[in-house]
Amino acid sequence: MTAKATLEPTAGPTPAADTEVEASPALPFTVGGVAFTAFFDGFGFGARNVDAMMKSRTILARGVRAFNDASLGVALMSVEQASAAAKGISNCRTVADWVDFRNCLVKFSAARMVGTACMLSNMAVQVAEDASVPLTRRMSATLDEVATASVA
Repeated sequence: MTAKATLEPTAGPTPAADTEVEASPALPFTVGGVAFTAFFDGFGFGARNVDAMMKSRTILARGVRAFNDASLGVALMSVEQASAAAKGISNCRTVADWVDFRNCLVKFSAARMVGTACMLSNMAVQVAEDASVPLTRRMSATLDEVATASVA
């Protein structure tokens, strides 16, 4: 048993009178205009999101570069201070001088370590905060747009 299928048009050709609505100059501009407006609104929405992301990336890259430079500066400063400490210890002539120098060096090193750690920590937090600003602003704007669109 075989099945035979034929393809026949279900409706005849459309009369010319029915196509006048499609040929109306106002319809493509209204429907197309709405479609294109929605498309470009969506495209602009995405472009604004990407723009915020790129600004955030730029801020983060600059901040990390500054943080890296500060870390290298701290490392160089530590090497210079270690060299100065070695020179100071070699200049000590008595045990009392050596003990006094070591006490001062320990206090100075501890204060420098705490100050440097606080400075680098504050710098890292500031970089993170600055980099999040464009994204936070864009997220707020997006939520406002969504809320406005859902109310309308």
